[in-house]
Amino acid sequence: MRRRSSLGAGMITLILLTGGAATLAQTTSPAPFQAPAAAPIPAGPGGLAFWQDGSIYYLPPGGRQPVCLGPGNYPALSPDGRRLAFCLAPPESQAARFRNGSSCSGLAVREIATGRETLLLQAQGNEVFRNPVWSPKGDRLAFMARQGLIVRLNLVRADGSGRRAIFSQGGENNLGWIAGLVWAPNGKSLWFHNNHELYQIKDTGALQSKTPLVTIMGKAPAGVGIVVCGADRFVPHPAGAQLMAFSKTVSAPPAFAQAFPDDLPGISALFLYDSRSKTRVRLTPKDMNAIHPCWSRDGQYLYFTGFRQPHYKEKEPFRIYRIKRNGKDLQEITQGRDPSL
Repeated sequence: MRRRSSLGAGMITLILLTGGAATLAQTTSPAPFQAPAAAPIPAGPGGLAFWQDGSIYYLPPGGRQPVCLGPGNYPALSPDGRRLAFCLAPPESQAARFRNGSSCSGLAVREIATGRETLLLQAQGNEVFRNPVWSPKGDRLAFMARQGLIVRLNLVRADGSGRRAIFSQGGENNLGWIAGLVWAPNGKSLWFHNNHELYQIKDTGALQSKTPLVTIMGKAPAGVGIVVCGADRFVPHPAGAQLMAFSKTVSAPPAFAQAFPDDLPGISALFLYDSRSKTRVRLTPKDMNAIHPCWSRDGQYLYFTGFRQPHYKEKEPFRIYRIKRNGKDLQEITQGRDPSL
């Protein structure tokens, strides 16, 4: 089904627990897209980047109409909001995979205001890049590179020099999988997960911690399989890792069951986990599918990809939403996927 196939490859079933109810809020209609502007585009803190159907869009600070910046996937705004790292389109033979976010052949950086683009890295052979993320200081990028069964976590300087792999998974007869890559707020380590654990790796490559996913996500009610995929992220609060935002599968309401009759009996919901109290709270409403969360700079809001009625059966149902960390003031921003602030 559309919901499952859009969430990415490598989905693994785990056992987790459903959280509490969320506060419903009125949403707004998404703003229409427009062609790239000839004049300089306002850039800086408060901008929002996202992608849809193989193209990158940017919503300027205080703006209402996203601007199409051209082909690309996995946009990542720099901490100052003025540069955009993204993955390049592959050969035309892989265009369909690229539009679905599963194949990228290089890494580039664009200056948003001027449109100037710089190629940082070109993939070699059958290498595929995914998910670039800026360090908090904006001096480095982390990204994932897959080559055959092996996937590696790489670091590179902002000018494209000094690429090095600090972690890898996979090998002969063993498919490596790294997903949900994010930097720790202090810029000294990175978080990511595979199908069983949440890893924290120092920027030197040393393992700092490894936590079973069920510790954070909990167990599931009977009949609901928990799926961990590339769209899932475990995102520490900007002030530290005591609060961790994440998405997990929960029981689907009747409306979803009718829309996706042959799908698994669940949808994804957004949660907030407090490691001090060992509690988790559901933030999104029961009729919403929610994935790929990221924090606002001030830590007051979570932005995420999702959809709800009446978008279930649309060809491209995904929207960008914003919600307060207490689960209130849910707002639809625009159509699109994978927000970056």
